[in-house]
Amino acid sequence: MSEFSRLLPPDHFLSVYETITVPNTYDNDDAGQTVSRKLAVITRNGQGLQDTSGVLLVKERPNTRAGGPPVDFAVLSVLPVTSKFRIKTSQRAIKMASPSPNAKAADDVIKGFSIEFENGPEKFSFWLSTSDFSYYKPIIAELRRLSDLCETFDSLVKWSWLTYYSRGQYRLMPLFHTPQDLRVLNEEPPLSPIILGSQGVPDHDVSVIQDHWIQQRMIERKSEYAHLKEVSIRLCSFNVNGRPPNGDLEDWILGKHVHRKPSSRSLERLDVEIESGLDLSSEPESPNTACEGDDSATLNGSDDPYPDIIVVSFQEMDLSTEGLLYATAASVSKGDAWISAISEALSFANGVSYLKIASKQLVGLFMCIFIKEQFASEDITEDISTCAVGTGILGVMANKGAVGISLTFPGTSTRLSFINSHLAAFDEMLDKRNADFHELSRRLRFVDKGGSDRSAFESHVLFWMVVRAVSLSATSAAFMFLTYTSDLNYRIELPQEDVRALMSDKSEHRTASFQTLQTFDQLLSSRQKGLAFKGFHEAPINFLPTYRFAGGYGSDDLGYDLKRRPAWTDRILYLSSPMTHVIQTSYNSHPDVMMSDHKPISAEFSITTHRINETKQASVLADILSKTKGTQIPEARQAEDDDRRSIPRLRLSPSTIEVGDIRYDEPKEAVLTLENIGQTACAWRIIPKSMEGAAAPDWLSVTPTFGMVPPNSSCNVHVKIHVNAQNARALNEGVSILDETVILHVVGGQDHFLQVCGNYQGTCFGNDLNWLVRLPCPVREFAKDRNQWKLLPENGALSCPRELGRLLEWLMSNAVTVDDLCIQPGDPQVAQRIRESLDTGDEFDFIPAVDKHTLALAFGETLMQFLNSLSEPLIPWSLHGECVNATTRDMAFAIIHEMTSYSASSLVSITAFLHFLSLQSSKETTDRIQDLVLKFAPILLRDPPQDAPELVASSLSPLQKRRFVEYFFVT
Repeated sequence: MSEFSRLLPPDHFLSVYETITVPNTYDNDDAGQTVSRKLAVITRNGQGLQDTSGVLLVKERPNTRAGGPPVDFAVLSVLPVTSKFRIKTSQRAIKMASPSPNAKAADDVIKGFSIEFENGPEKFSFWLSTSDFSYYKPIIAELRRLSDLCETFDSLVKWSWLTYYSRGQYRLMPLFHTPQDLRVLNEEPPLSPIILGSQGVPDHDVSVIQDHWIQQRMIERKSEYAHLKEVSIRLCSFNVNGRPPNGDLEDWILGKHVHRKPSSRSLERLDVEIESGLDLSSEPESPNTACEGDDSATLNGSDDPYPDIIVVSFQEMDLSTEGLLYATAASVSKGDAWISAISEALSFANGVSYLKIASKQLVGLFMCIFIKEQFASEDITEDISTCAVGTGILGVMANKGAVGISLTFPGTSTRLSFINSHLAAFDEMLDKRNADFHELSRRLRFVDKGGSDRSAFESHVLFWMVVRAVSLSATSAAFMFLTYTSDLNYRIELPQEDVRALMSDKSEHRTASFQTLQTFDQLLSSRQKGLAFKGFHEAPINFLPTYRFAGGYGSDDLGYDLKRRPAWTDRILYLSSPMTHVIQTSYNSHPDVMMSDHKPISAEFSITTHRINETKQASVLADILSKTKGTQIPEARQAEDDDRRSIPRLRLSPSTIEVGDIRYDEPKEAVLTLENIGQTACAWRIIPKSMEGAAAPDWLSVTPTFGMVPPNSSCNVHVKIHVNAQNARALNEGVSILDETVILHVVGGQDHFLQVCGNYQGTCFGNDLNWLVRLPCPVREFAKDRNQWKLLPENGALSCPRELGRLLEWLMSNAVTVDDLCIQPGDPQVAQRIRESLDTGDEFDFIPAVDKHTLALAFGETLMQFLNSLSEPLIPWSLHGECVNATTRDMAFAIIHEMTSYSASSLVSITAFLHFLSLQSSKETTDRIQDLVLKFAPILLRDPPQDAPELVASSLSPLQKRRFVEYFFVT
């Protein structure tokens, strides 16, 4: 099959066989005619991981595309070869079409075998004559070998690449009726590679774009077929370090909803489910009364402030040596004690009764779920499933691992899953923590009452609580959400001294300090790099690190262990389907709980659950499908070039977008309308001019980048132009007229060329300092007539940029007595006017229209923006290594002598101004200096880009930056 034009570079054929099929649902050949087909096994290299394979049934067809081979192949069916792949054979005789009217009927019947391949619900079959069977033994043996190589719990996400070769056979029904893998749902659809002048793979692209369009329309219209209900969920997670409950837990369990007078009614003691550490089987518990509220204070649903579901997770509940291997009587009693403590805390929910409906324990890992009594029903436990996985010693012991519970919220189609996990400890074990996450993702399986199992990611709503715990959730296949709560043991990659200094910053700087700390957070870094928790979300962290606390002389002023670096090891993450609306309403730690070396954390969510009416859903889907008329590209269309009615046609309005003047950091937007003027649905996508290039420069964005337009319909595409510090330099040194062509490719039709034009207004922002000091005039004037103006020679350059001088001069004359200058942000609109005056050289003539304080803050903001936009910071990256070693004021000033004259002059001007400013404040001078250092140290010593490892190696830590800049305030 060398002519197969759709084979991607990472894939190759293992074997190809000729075969015969009888007409069936995936073929349109004439009835009664056996047809020749090819059976192919295709494999993708796993790039260090396990290879994955699929089996394709294809048919030969003429290739009508210019420049290609005379023959190509159409894929009729695709099956992934997983551990569930099965081969069935049976004897079967078929009746062949008679070659002539006089042929005997007996001669038309041929004996042979029917071969059926299946993987779960998907299957296809073909027929072999008796004499052919031995010919097929090698491929049957190879397919069985490939299936045996697959892990029992491999997720289908590994085989998602096969969708490229399919013709949409897995598309619509699974999308709305069975859980889909959240990792796949949250990725961009796999469109084929394409550039200007090529067609890509039209039938594949149409199928993918159509499916995405259908999904979006179903989301938009879900109120027509689903009853929507808001459900509140509270997740609580705590690494108890083997300690028993001691003290009040109601603030942690109920949060702001605590009613300080507990119910006087007695609490029923709950039996906790305990499993052996290696026994992963479990049954959900029958509902037990966890607590009952005061009958006289019953709240109605609209006024009830308490969460509908409360999920409580524990880690390190049992730290005994035996607990590393199996459950003990001690772990059972510890679980009982914590259940009693939770029940007592729930008694503070005034007028509300909760029932415990499920729990799961793996020695030190324990999770239990409580639900409001009003939502509990007799059969709620019938739809609850649990799981547990050990990843500790030898990869199976229970000292590390995860437990999970999955349920469907009563009265809805929304499945919620929760995972509580504990990953590898120690700072240097980052790779092991990431590997543990992938191991848990692979092995965590929920088994329902019927014996069917599914991946934790094959859910509708999935919670993963993060405090050494993992949680997942699911709902009806169209509506998914994931949450992960666990003690992940991810750390902060900064020296202890830096971490403690940032944590100790004054309250007004606390948010900025936390943001700085989080840039060094291992978990956040792993997520951004796609190494673990890819696609997950986490709310901003606005609380102190939750680990590690100590008592007595071994702790610092905040209570942290002096020998261990504080870290946010306890986290709560979530992953949601595009079809599920999730809002996180809180994310807190609870420092008043003092019993462990960790602090407990909690998070609350509001989730829109769904109860689907399948009849109405089918009606809505049918209506949406009716609008996709003609989006497939059958061979008939390719052969009938003269049939203009079958060609998709779009009209762009306007065909040219002119946005006028384009200024720095002032976005311009325009709307492009795509109108379908043909008689078939039209799939389109934005494509690049070359395989190496992007579809648009970084100052231009087009959204969406693909879509579908039904006949007699239109859609809008948003075009945005935004010049910022990352792209201004190239524009300033280039042409002043921006003229870009965006290519809109119509699948199966013609390409359209959209012109985006604008007049770029040069700016002093986003440039090299060397270029700015050589400008003979304001940058705007220089950009208008480059033939008139020439850059100054290096020996005639200015001592510092004129724009920097103008800002400092105004500030020194007008704003040094403003206490919060350069501390509080300025008005963006006023800052724009200041920036425009800097670019044009005009006077600051808008002063009378703005009050003094607002104007001062805007000038301070502009100064910081200007310095932060320089393509390289004022102190060059090449000198950052020396700044690390500067331990005195003299050493710091010695580094200035190694800088260029204009860099040194600019730095001295800035630091002299800041020093003078600190002396004029009504605040204590030390406090004012600290405020200014916190703001300017990250700007003057900005970190180098991550794609320059030789510079990154000499980067300064936040505390080292502060210390260096502080030397310029010392007299």
